[in-house]
Amino acid sequence: MKCECHDYINQMISPEKVLDHVEASLKEKKSLSLVRFGHGEICHLSWPFNKDFVLDFEYWRLYAGFHEPPENVYPKLLEALNETDIAGLPPEDDWDNPLWDDRMCKVLHYFDTSPKMVSSSYISQNLIWNECFWALLREYRLCLIGRRACEGVKEFNEKGVEVTEAVGLEPNELEQSHSYLSSKKDWDIALVSAGYPGKLITPKLSKTTKRVVIDFGHSLDLLIEGEEIDWDQLIYDWHNNSNPYR
Repeated sequence: MKCECHDYINQMISPEKVLDHVEASLKEKKSLSLVRFGHGEICHLSWPFNKDFVLDFEYWRLYAGFHEPPENVYPKLLEALNETDIAGLPPEDDWDNPLWDDRMCKVLHYFDTSPKMVSSSYISQNLIWNECFWALLREYRLCLIGRRACEGVKEFNEKGVEVTEAVGLEPNELEQSHSYLSSKKDWDIALVSAGYPGKLITPKLSKTTKRVVIDFGHSLDLLIEGEEIDWDQLIYDWHNNSNPYR
């Protein structure tokens, strides 16, 4: 049964409202961070009271950047959850399993915490189909962060968006990337597609630079691969060809 005291569904703001916050922060040159908490993050946040979730997630852990033991991961994710300005949490109609919002409520109840603002964990996928999102990006200098950042530059350029930085981010590059990007003045908004390390750098980088940083996630894969992307094949190929932890 869903925890009513930490049920967030009725607090979710729309993609249009998220864009309003992004636009206002860009115009006022204020920090704004958005971190999405999907299946992998919920599994690890549940570790103190349900270890089975992480065990079920094992095949995807390294691909998603979870290179640390779960007992080291969940406190860092909890800090990101408490620090981010907008938390993307699972909606009631999650495509994979309608129980994910219930599982997230249990996490919030266990740690007795609530996000500052809540949107859908699929917010970035909502935004890429919204022309207002692209119109807004065309007015500012964009930084792409993550494993496929360099591949993604072409997709944004073709939509008229100026990409001034494209920086990789693997788990062992967190401090280096944060330091580098904090020193750069040539970007206004950053989109982060870097799994677990992306969740950690997003609120930290936003606070340090007083800029807008959004956890963009698999939406970058969608832009690069197209709507017919085969997620299983993508992860299989990474495990067999690109996995640096083999």
